[in-house]
Amino acid sequence: MPAQGLAASDGPSDENQGAAGAGRNSAAGGPGGGGGGMPSAADMVARIMEQYDSDSDGAISADEAASLDERSKRMFESADGDGDGSYSKAELTVAAAKLVARIKAAMQGGGAGGPRGGGGGGF
Repeated sequence: MPAQGLAASDGPSDENQGAAGAGRNSAAGGPGGGGGGMPSAADMVARIMEQYDSDSDGAISADEAASLDERSKRMFESADGDGDGSYSKAELTVAAAKLVARIKAAMQGGGAGGPRGGGGGGF
């Protein structure tokens, strides 16, 4: 099954939500939760590491990332702060925090805006 990456999904199930759906139905949000359904950056990174860090070394190696679909690869590339082709937990946490901030700003009608659709993707 191809990886879903870090983009929001149209499907209602956690399985179909990919990494961005991490924690969506947890105590932080979702049905009966208190956080409006937005997973924290830490929740997102924990889900990503669980899905892709097959050797549990705390990073997504280039080999582990090779299984990602093209959309997910483009999103992960934005998290690779040192350009080494692997993604440390720290790099993913920084990128996920930026994504959460952008989503929250967009939900509140704030943020810098920009063109809709077809954009560069990423965290």
